[in-house]
Amino acid sequence: MDWRWGDWETLKDVPKDENLSPYTHWVKSGSGGVPFISGGGEKGLGLQGRDLNSWEIPAHLRQHIEKGIKVADSHIVVPNYANNADYVPKTLDDTTIAIPTARAPDSTTTPLEADTIIAGVIDVGIPLGHNRWRFSDGKTRVLSAWQMMAPWDLKEQAHLPFGAEFTQSEINTLLKKHSGNQQNGWLNEHDFNVETGVVDFVHRQAQRGAAGQASHGAHVLDLVAGMDPATEEDFQKRVRIIAINAPTAAVFKAAGTYLDAYMLYAIQRIADIADKAWRDKNPNSSKTKKGFPIVINMSFGKQAGSKDALDEFPAKLARFVKDREASGWSKVRFVMPAGNDNLDRCNAILEPKKGAIEKLNWRILPQDHSANYVEVWGNDAGNEVMSLSLKPPHAEAQFLGAPPVGGDLHFRNLYHNGIVVARVYYSRVSLPPENGRDVNESDNPIHKKYRYVLCTAPTHRADEPQMTAPSGQWEIAVKNLGSKQEQVVLSVQTDQALSASDGKNLRSYFDDPHYERFGEEGGWLESYAFPPDHKSRVENLDIRTKTPVRRHGTMNASAAHGVVARVGGYRVTDRRPAPYSSTGRGRESGQDDGTVLGSKLENGRKGAPTASFPTDDSPAHFGILAAGAANGSVAAMRGTSFASAQGAREIINKLMKGNHSKSGKELLLIAAKAAEKASNHPIKFSDDQIDVLGGGRIDRPDKQKIDRF
Repeated sequence: MDWRWGDWETLKDVPKDENLSPYTHWVKSGSGGVPFISGGGEKGLGLQGRDLNSWEIPAHLRQHIEKGIKVADSHIVVPNYANNADYVPKTLDDTTIAIPTARAPDSTTTPLEADTIIAGVIDVGIPLGHNRWRFSDGKTRVLSAWQMMAPWDLKEQAHLPFGAEFTQSEINTLLKKHSGNQQNGWLNEHDFNVETGVVDFVHRQAQRGAAGQASHGAHVLDLVAGMDPATEEDFQKRVRIIAINAPTAAVFKAAGTYLDAYMLYAIQRIADIADKAWRDKNPNSSKTKKGFPIVINMSFGKQAGSKDALDEFPAKLARFVKDREASGWSKVRFVMPAGNDNLDRCNAILEPKKGAIEKLNWRILPQDHSANYVEVWGNDAGNEVMSLSLKPPHAEAQFLGAPPVGGDLHFRNLYHNGIVVARVYYSRVSLPPENGRDVNESDNPIHKKYRYVLCTAPTHRADEPQMTAPSGQWEIAVKNLGSKQEQVVLSVQTDQALSASDGKNLRSYFDDPHYERFGEEGGWLESYAFPPDHKSRVENLDIRTKTPVRRHGTMNASAAHGVVARVGGYRVTDRRPAPYSSTGRGRESGQDDGTVLGSKLENGRKGAPTASFPTDDSPAHFGILAAGAANGSVAAMRGTSFASAQGAREIINKLMKGNHSKSGKELLLIAAKAAEKASNHPIKFSDDQIDVLGGGRIDRPDKQKIDRF
């Protein structure tokens, strides 16, 4: 077989609107898999600059605004059916979405309380007619709902770049229409969901999760803000909802290629709608502090990344928070899951000494319809000391050498019989840390890193079988060219499961013979060893192990920073961490994971979840109960997505008591430490550090009246 590496190539001459990320570039190359979005009229929307509150700024001044959320090298690719082909942003690459002038409140709307709290939920499959987010009179508690991937011609709203958006009054009108012309009659949920764009069986990339027995979005929203409509409690009156039905993975790609850009668009929309509602409630206000408190739950994430504020997503969130509060607007508190990757063998640390080579096996599975990715991160991009090799099965290893100086992105292709089946990208990362200041080349090198992104083609393609990568054991090697021991962190990127019609996504993993998967009793080995020893202590397994593959460090890269509250999961009966709940990385002293060099908590890195909530009732009872997709239904679902939703509700509960000065993570951490102290649980974690559970275990914050057997 003919294997050959090409020379380094550089994307420095690519036009600005094609300044792509490695993931986008690999997907568009053709070898990254068959594009899930096809057909004429595709539109790439670059997210550049916009002011946080540009709807307040006169139109003739908007063109001069260069603030707000910026995603310089990410693009949103919108399916043709959802795209408003005639939409023209006010300025080039402007994320501003105009808010139509609202009509005066009438019988179709429920007035807001002066002390309203906004629950923003960005998820998939959120049914808008569910009675858990309606008042006793049948009206909705949802102020606005943007269905990002709904067919645009469902409403043909000129102000939207894609999808369809429904206001409170429009939802109430449709509820009445599909309930026998009664506001609180029996709801024809199927027809209602189709008319609101929540269920669409016509388009391949559209959502239809709410048509099943359970949906991720219904479960999450119930935990965040659901209530029995007959209760009329204070929570129900004060907590209003802004829902964003985000795209499915078929749109943002298996590796989350476009996920960050869609999330930033959704965050901005929630803030804009909430602020407009506050303006309508306070038209003549001269208050210096403006806006309702906002809590946003995003049960999304990715595995690979810098896992600190050097990643673009947390950097933009930090800028958003800082600029918003500087403008006098209320706090936006973000909550995200720790992730479910603790046992997936997706995180590793290599620490070669001077002149040494360290290797790691990367197992890629057969019949995989998706591309596979690994990110390799090292410190101090201004002083290259590491060379990398990516070896496919049955081929010779070749270290790739130093990439060219300059340029934003460099890559080398791996050819198999003349076909590109893999690619290695190299880039230097110097993004603003989460304090929002700019980073110059002369700054401390800790604010700079280098990143390799290793990409392989799918191992199965029915359309182009020759454009596939071989399955089996690939080998990653790093050679230390420097004068001292160095550390690099490797992560297998998230491989999101797509809908059944889109084929199989089989996640690759690091295959090291020294990694212990199962204990002596046959159960999964977790981050800590169970059962406890004679002193009720459980040992940190990563510290004693010899493998570079770690459970520590598996935390969701999108949440591994200080801007958001990070939430893990535990079991209710024995209060043990959920085995799949991801573990943080890093301690203040820099001694972590049994590594030699350790990782100090620089650049906003957070070494553990903030707190933990129940994600399983017991070892025998999978998941926890919350709303199913249909009215009156209950489903059991598991995962830290639902711990995150409980964390958002806990923050809302604290805000209802007037704790408005603290951030979301501060509120959760205080509550977690108090709950942990009150529980006096006998198990003691080694080193006085609960890496999996964070500050502690908090009981489920909503009232659950349904017993489980």
